This record gives sequence, structure tokens and C-alpha cells, in this order.
Amino acid sequence: MLLLLLSYIYIFITCSVTGKFVSNKLGLFFSNPTLYTCIGIVSITSLARIWALFSGIGWLFQCVLLVFTVLAYFANRKSDNSDLSLLTVFKKHPLLISVATVFILFFSAQQTISYDEGLYHASFIEWMNQYGYVKGLANLHGRLAFNSSWHLFSSVFNWRFLSDQPFNQVNGFFCITILLYFLIERELHSDNNSIKTFTGLAIAFLLFPLLSIYHVIDPSADYVIVFWTLLMLYELYFYEEKGRNSAIITFLCSSAVYLLTVKLSSVILLSSFLLYLKERKSQPVNMVVAITICLIITVPYLVSNYILSGYIIYPYLNISSVAPIWKVPAAIAQHEIIGIKYSPFERWIHTDMNTIATLSMVEKYTLFFKAIRLPEKLIFITAIVTAVVNLINCFIPSRSNTYKKYAVIVSVLGLAMVILSAPDVRFAAGYIFFSYIIFILSFAGKVKLPELVVGGFFLVSALASLALYRHLKKLAPMYASVDSPANKSTLSFSLLTPEPYPITAPDSTMSLRGQKFYLFEEAKGHFHWNTIPAMYTPAKEISLIDSTNIRSGFRAK
Repeated sequence: MLLLLLSYIYIFITCSVTGKFVSNKLGLFFSNPTLYTCIGIVSITSLARIWALFSGIGWLFQCVLLVFTVLAYFANRKSDNSDLSLLTVFKKHPLLISVATVFILFFSAQQTISYDEGLYHASFIEWMNQYGYVKGLANLHGRLAFNSSWHLFSSVFNWRFLSDQPFNQVNGFFCITILLYFLIERELHSDNNSIKTFTGLAIAFLLFPLLSIYHVIDPSADYVIVFWTLLMLYELYFYEEKGRNSAIITFLCSSAVYLLTVKLSSVILLSSFLLYLKERKSQPVNMVVAITICLIITVPYLVSNYILSGYIIYPYLNISSVAPIWKVPAAIAQHEIIGIKYSPFERWIHTDMNTIATLSMVEKYTLFFKAIRLPEKLIFITAIVTAVVNLINCFIPSRSNTYKKYAVIVSVLGLAMVILSAPDVRFAAGYIFFSYIIFILSFAGKVKLPELVVGGFFLVSALASLALYRHLKKLAPMYASVDSPANKSTLSFSLLTPEPYPITAPDSTMSLRGQKFYLFEEAKGHFHWNTIPAMYTPAKEISLIDSTNIRSGFRAK
């Protein structure tokens, strides 16, 4: 835990200083200092992606980043653009921030129970640490081509060059950052009961059990999408009440593009650019700056996608006339599309994806709704009901303005897109939380949530998350460490470091949930990652393009 705390402090300082420097150069001012941290996340990820095109993200990149941070700090000393300092917020909320931080650290340090972390998250991060982008990496495992910016960000701050056990718990840092963001908003707008209610409920959702048991420990992109989306919808909803700062428009546009490189399901957030179209006559928004930021984010992302798979965006966007030797075969890419489209249904219906593909939409969703658990049923039903009520309310002139309409419509479209494409509570949670909060504001907008109530909500979520984590850990013996007895406590505590990955010694093959997995071994000229050995056996035989050079890439024969 102590090393994780030091890591989070370093990440926060690095991102905040970098974000402040970049914002100053672009002429962006934010009253909330954690928005500079978010800009820093975007900036460091973009720099890391360019670096990874040529080399692994290891100690040398960290040295360059440290030097840049020091220089940026001295460049920032004369400019203090924030209306409220973090120290001031801590003095006003010492108990809540302290308790929440300790719990998040403790929870982040637990052993992962995320299936996807072993499937490809940890492997992709390790590739970025060791080699950077390698041609045809997706031939080893299709999901290594998903190329999430958040996993790239994790590779920057997991300290792999210092330890055999990487610190891939970067989501805990993000959770604390979002906590601080909403607390600062409460202080900046203490006279606005609607904002205080919104931010208080948002803090309570930070450790929503169905999300946190997996995604606070695992460097999952889903958690980032959920709460960055909630942050964006909040800024859009209260844009007029908070004073219509034109820098927020640039932030929203840049964030929408960045989140698209984190996970494609966030595409609906690109509608943030509509705010620019409305404001361009009345607000001095520099669209050249916004477009430049977006190009810096997207161009290296698209280039790296092409290197990984031969696709511009795998497995969807393909230039059929261009076929480099490392390109993933079309049959495998098509299989990946089917998996993305039908895996949420397969998970619950327990029928193979080919059979699901033959069902009508009504049949699919009927079977899905019957199969999901009661909590998921209630969440989907209440989310749809509150979204419809919010949509009706936003067109009542006395209850809404243009910005609130934008925010509600975006949330409804986002919820509908997730339900129609991949119905999973985790993917839709950002829109669901927003719908719940706005629904509550419609009937209790003048109720002022005191800190004690906010802290109580957060504590209930935290304890529920621990209880659910403990329960699932008992049900999953595959997560027991090989060097520990099977009856090891399901809640572990280490004062110094996080818990290691569940399987510390790799094997060449393994069977997990009916799937065969294959792990490359370095002794055979392949690889050993010291993480969960969970690469799919390639459908076709693969080989190095140059048998003497790993960075030459892979091709399917």
C-alpha cells in the first residue's frame, strides 16, 4: 500500500504539472485544478504513444518524463490559474478524503479478479513496457490490437523496469482524482444546491460494487470511460450555471477524442463538438487549438493501430487495398467482430455466438433479460425509465436550458447505443449514473446533501464492494495464488506492495472456462510475461517476420 500511495502521489504531480504547462501554452484556464490533471493524462498518453512507435516504455521514457515535469514545474511557477487549491479542499474535507484514500489504496492493492486483465490487459501493458508497438502483434491475440490509451497510460506508471511485479493499479489513482474533482466542485459552487446534490451522488457512485470489484484493481478502460463520461456530462449540464468558460468547450472536445482512443464505445461523446457549433459566435473558442489537440491524439493512435494489426481501427476499419505481411487475416477479424457483438449475450444465455447470431433481436433480448440477475434487471429498467423521464423534463422550458438538453440527449443516446450494441451495465454505467442523478435533481434539486451524508453513501458503497469482492473470490479458486494455500484469506493486506498476480509461474498451455490458452516462452525464442498466461492459441500458425528480431513483428502463415 505504501508504495502504491507513493506511486499515486507521483502520478498526480506529474499529470498535474504537465497538464498545467500544456494548458498555459494553449491559453486554457480552469477553476478546478483536477482538470489540469486530466489534460496531463491526455498529454502524457500522447507522448507515450509516439515513443512506443520506436521503443518500449521503460526507464528511459520515465527519465525524459521526469526531466520534462521538473522543467514544466519551474515554467508554471508564475501562473496559478485555479480558484481553489487542493490543500484548501483537504482542510475542508480531511476525514472524507483520508478515509476514502485509505480504502481506495487498500482495495487497489487486492489481488485482481478481473478476467480481462489476465486475458489481455496485463499482456498488452507488458508489451508496451518491453517493446512498444510491434507489427502484427494482433496475430498473437486479437485483443492486443484494441490499443486502449488507458493501458498505454498504465504502462507509463507501472514501474515494470523496477520490479518483476508491475503496479497496474492505475485506476485507483483515477478514482481519487475524480473524488477530488467532485469535492472541489462542491466547494466552488457551494451556493448551488443542484450542483452539491449532483457531486455528492457522483462521489457515492465512485465505488459502485458491480464496477469497483473488478475495475478499481484492474487497469480497465471501462472505469475510466464511466467516470470521465460522468464528468463531461456534468460540465455540459451545468455549463451555463458555472459561467460558460470557453476552455471547457476545448476540454470537452479533446476529452471526447481521447476517450474514443480509450474505448470505441465512447463514440457518442463526440457530440460534444455540437457545443462548439452553438457557442462559436458568442464565445472566443479557438477551434484551431481544439483540432490540433485532436490530431495529436488521433494520428499516432491510428498509426499504432495499423502497426498492431494492419487495420486503421481493428477489427472494423480496414483499407482492403493495403495488405502488409503482418495484417491479421480477414477471417480472424470477422470472428473478433462477432465476439464483440454477441459476447454479452453469450455470457448470460450460455449459447454459442453462432447460434445467437441467428436469433432475431426480440428473441435475443428476451432470452437475455430472462437470464440476467435481479440487480441487472432492476438497473436496466430504472435506467430506461429515468432516461425517458429526464428526456421529457428537458423539453419543459421552465426546467431546462440548451446545455441541459444537450447533456440529457447525449446520455439517452449513449444508453441506447450500449443497450442495442453490447448490453452490459459496466459499459453503460456513466450514462446510467447521470440519468439517476438528473432524475433525483428533478424532484429534490433543492435538497443540500451535507458532507456526512455523502461520506455515508461512499462508505456503504465501499463496504458493499468489499463484501462482494470477498464473495466472488471464494467462488473463483482459479484466482488463488499458486504459492499460497487454497484457504488463504480473501482479503489480503500488505503494508508495502499490492498483491501479486494470481498465477505467478506461467505454463505453456492451460484451460480456462473451456478455452485453451497458450503462453510464449522466452526459452524457446518466445516470451514470458510473468502475468496470467492467457493468450488465445492462434487460429493460424504464426512466425516472426525476422526470426532474429522481435520488433520485426509477426505474420500469420
